[in-house]
Amino acid sequence: AFKDRLKDTIRSSMGLKLVVALAGWITILMLLGTLFVGRMLLDYQYRDMEKRGREIGVVLGKASVDRLIAKDLIGLNMLVEDVVKSSDILAVVFANIDGTPITSARASFNARNEDVKAVREAEQTEDVAGLSAAIRRELSPVEVSVDVLLEGTKLAEVRMAFSRAEAQANAAKVVALLLATSLVIVLSISILVYFMTHRMIAAPTSAAEAVASAIAAGDLTQKVQVSTIDEIGNLGRGLNRMVVGLKEILANEAFVQSKFRL
Repeated sequence: AFKDRLKDTIRSSMGLKLVVALAGWITILMLLGTLFVGRMLLDYQYRDMEKRGREIGVVLGKASVDRLIAKDLIGLNMLVEDVVKSSDILAVVFANIDGTPITSARASFNARNEDVKAVREAEQTEDVAGLSAAIRRELSPVEVSVDVLLEGTKLAEVRMAFSRAEAQANAAKVVALLLATSLVIVLSISILVYFMTHRMIAAPTSAAEAVASAIAAGDLTQKVQVSTIDEIGNLGRGLNRMVVGLKEILANEAFVQSKFRL
């Protein structure tokens, strides 16, 4: 019932119909714009993450050359374990030139990350390659690989996996802010349009309609108050001229009838 009453109210009001149409169109445009901005922001953060990953990989590569040459896996694991503690890093794995991981699962995966913990608990394995595949499958991380080189010779490869969660959370905050701003803008424009439409179109039209109804009922004393020179004003002036014309016609008829009676 309320829905039907609302529809009838909108249908019977030119101002409300204009407001609903305008607000709907602006809302659609702003939603599309917000989604576009959110997508662009995510892409930018992912690219920035990849750039940061390459920078970290270069630094790690330079710091690990001596350990790789000496086959110091304990020192290499300690180096990786310090880096992987970053909140947005899921895994840092060193691999031989044949792709075989050489760092341990304990050092390679971020033990502080809840998502990584969940994957490790589900997999119940210390196999670095298997855990890396599981993280790739379950978490869809941003992955970056950097070769460790010594005078142009590849010694190993650093593989890093970055969490998308933080980037997505940041993008969600921006999207929420944009949506809230869009809502305020749409409401402000809708209220402004409604009052402008009511004042400039609906109210003058209602006044003209009341005068026309009075004329139809035979009351020629009514007159439309005209204050504009636009189409609505022309309508009011036209009605006023019609009233004057009808008065003249009636006066002429009364004069003719009085002459016939004489």
